[in-house]
Amino acid sequence: MGACSSSTKEPADPLVAEGKRLFDKNCTSCHSIKPNLTITGPSLYGLASRAGERMAGLDAREYLYLSITAPGDFLVEGFANLMKADFAEKLSADEINSVIAYLMTLE
Repeated sequence: MGACSSSTKEPADPLVAEGKRLFDKNCTSCHSIKPNLTITGPSLYGLASRAGERMAGLDAREYLYLSITAPGDFLVEGFANLMKADFAEKLSADEINSVIAYLMTLE
């Protein structure tokens, strides 16, 4: 997944910076962080503000973890189940946590 970069400014927090690097490498060919820009998957603009409201009983971080490791468990309305389901195997727990840290900056 990673054709275009989501931003040129590097985050100061090393965990967030690593998450941005992994996001840029694995996610930007399908997900934009710009408002109303749909590629294959939904735009992630403002994700941190709404992630905690997506699934009852899950906070934002839990929802993002599930979205990365079991993407077919919850689909955003209007989108098909096209996300690769192997990120739990491809990425370490620390890498997934860094991606989540980066996604939590997308307010």
